[in-house]
Amino acid sequence: MLPSFRAVLALVLAALAGGADAQPRPLSFRSLTAAQGLGGDIVLAVARDAEGFVWVGTANGVSRYDGVRVRNWDEADGLPPRYVRSLGVAPDGTLWAGGDAGLARFDPDADRFVPVPGPATRAMAPAREALFAGSASGVLRIDARGVRRVGLARDTVRALAVMPGGAVVAATNR
Repeated sequence: MLPSFRAVLALVLAALAGGADAQPRPLSFRSLTAAQGLGGDIVLAVARDAEGFVWVGTANGVSRYDGVRVRNWDEADGLPPRYVRSLGVAPDGTLWAGGDAGLARFDPDADRFVPVPGPATRAMAPAREALFAGSASGVLRIDARGVRRVGLARDTVRALAVMPGGAVVAATNR
């Protein structure tokens, strides 16, 4: 004899409810500093890629943390000089770094960054169709067609956010 729909539903609800009374797990924090191999203690940007690596922009370049080890890249590895102030992952999975001296994209095959002409960049926000970057000359759109300015040409963009509906919101000097 087959159990009734009501009996099956009751069993499913009982199984789901078993976790309802459980207390949430406390958050776990771990410090990662230059002493543990990070490229520097001044952290300006953080991004996570599709493989789960955590990328950290510092005053000395970019560090990648895999949960165990830290790997570092700097100016000798193609990064523009000075601070890496923004990191973002484009829809195609490419990691981008921006800073005072412009942009660079990570080439995993060459294991180095490739400089891309562009203005100083301080913020990045990934969207479904593109990666948006806030720069000293407005908002940039980074996608398969390249890097191009899309708005706020006379403003320095300090922060970006992508809203649930896809609209890009920018905070500027003005």
